[in-house]
Amino acid sequence: MNVTTKDRNVTISRGWAIEEIPLGQSDGHDEVTVWVQNDEGNPSEELRWTFEHKSVATTQGLPFSSWGGLLQWSMVIFVIPLGIGGVVELAGSKRLIDRTAKGIGWGYGAWTALFAVVGAIIVASFWGNIADLLVDYPWVMVLYVLLFLGALMLETFEQHTKRVRFERDELRETTTPSDEVGVDVLGSDEKTLTVIDKPDEPARVASDGLMAFLARAATGKAARLRTVDPGHDDADLHGETDTWKDPLRCQSEVRKGNVDMRAFVHPMSPQVVDYEPEGWDFSMPELSDADDYTKFASKLALTLLAAGVAWWLSIGLLSVAAIVVGAAWIGLRPREGYARVWAAPVHYRSARATAFHLAEETDAGETIEEEREMRLQTEISRESDVLEAVDDRDSTLIHGQFAPEDERPSSVDGGKTSDRKKPRANGHGGDDE
Repeated sequence: MNVTTKDRNVTISRGWAIEEIPLGQSDGHDEVTVWVQNDEGNPSEELRWTFEHKSVATTQGLPFSSWGGLLQWSMVIFVIPLGIGGVVELAGSKRLIDRTAKGIGWGYGAWTALFAVVGAIIVASFWGNIADLLVDYPWVMVLYVLLFLGALMLETFEQHTKRVRFERDELRETTTPSDEVGVDVLGSDEKTLTVIDKPDEPARVASDGLMAFLARAATGKAARLRTVDPGHDDADLHGETDTWKDPLRCQSEVRKGNVDMRAFVHPMSPQVVDYEPEGWDFSMPELSDADDYTKFASKLALTLLAAGVAWWLSIGLLSVAAIVVGAAWIGLRPREGYARVWAAPVHYRSARATAFHLAEETDAGETIEEEREMRLQTEISRESDVLEAVDDRDSTLIHGQFAPEDERPSSVDGGKTSDRKKPRANGHGGDDE
């Protein structure tokens, strides 16, 4: 048996000194023995340690020795896979957004922080294995970058979405300063949702989150925003009716703010929006015929087989993951969301503005009585103008009935004096010579 040995001498100072021992590169396990020499320079038999050493993957040599080799290696490992993968992700992301209508909704900052933190934790926790993986399979880094770019594409291609704040006023009967019965707003409730408003399609509501996104990807649709009117004759048990096609008919645009639009909800509505987001439910599959039993047995067998293979390979974590994924494959069901809103009538918005305008007029007067008096005077003056116009018209008609013929207004020329020639004394009509 041939044994190759290498000697390394390191001088360590007194105290808690730390020195590096250059053991060199090795692809296999090396046995290392450390002796401490005595004052005469002979190795001590009492102070001796023996251990095995294996070089980490990052100390291995590079697969190229020139700039040309570096460029070729970079093209094959990074540039070409990133280019092809980016084009595939671009097309796939647009198709996925067309199906789900909305991305996950976490934003660029959240995705960047998530990938940075997860990557740092993985590298710090499993540095030895990660180094071997990245050196042997460097395309894993390309896959990690493509996953990050794919998440950003899903957030970028989101279209026809707007943030809508639904507002419902709480109205209570109150007494005005003039001791009259009126209505006042004592409070309000609001709820902000993301509404998908595509052309020629009904409005839909989608929520943020990974599970909601996966549910929309599985079902291909988000919750349709339905209009309810409990008092309508055609309403069903839930108050839904197709009489009003636009559930956001009483709305206004928000030019500056955290939302794009505000929509007013009927004050009599029991809640702002009856909304249950899309998600997943876990339940055992229905076993009604032989096909159901066959599918269930095949899924269960594949799950147990994958878990068994992972356990045989002494990978306990992978075995647990196989069981979890198999259970989700068997029992998880996507759940479609639903959204119902009792929208306020269209004139509710103008009524609010009118009330504000009247309130400003009331505030202009020093007292309520003064303001009421001014309004009464305005109404009286308007009524006087109407009565005066009627009297003028009646007097004109009476004058036209009893006035001489030559003073009557002509019906042809709009009341102007007739310019026809009078007959001559001899009875011959004609022009003067």
